[in-house]
Amino acid sequence: MLIDFLNMVFAIMLISGTIIYVVSGDNFEKLSALIQSLSPIGFFGVALMTILKFRRVQFRKRERDINLDLVLKLSFSDKMFADLISFSLPLVIILLPLFKYGQIFLLDLIQALVVLACLLLWHKYLFSKEDYI
Repeated sequence: MLIDFLNMVFAIMLISGTIIYVVSGDNFEKLSALIQSLSPIGFFGVALMTILKFRRVQFRKRERDINLDLVLKLSFSDKMFADLISFSLPLVIILLPLFKYGQIFLLDLIQALVVLACLLLWHKYLFSKEDYI
């Protein structure tokens, strides 16, 4: 109960502080830029919430049927296709700024490396579960 109260106080203070900063500091341009930069995140957030809602319905149905295992029948060509996507996506991230600006920035390289690391970790996690027949 105390933690809920403290969370509410913190949220109210954060919202009121933001309003005071924007209104009294005449920072409407910064607020507008913040809202414009958050709109793509909002789009992906709504898409994620929609997908999670559908998956939760499937999970509850499968939980009720006591069938929580998911079996994927993948061929080796599927794994090769996944590897192709994993290594081509960082290249696309690097090539887009090269075509637009004529050079590759350090931030673009860092983004490509982060995407590559995330995809490789995901593939290692996913394909380490394979059964050898």
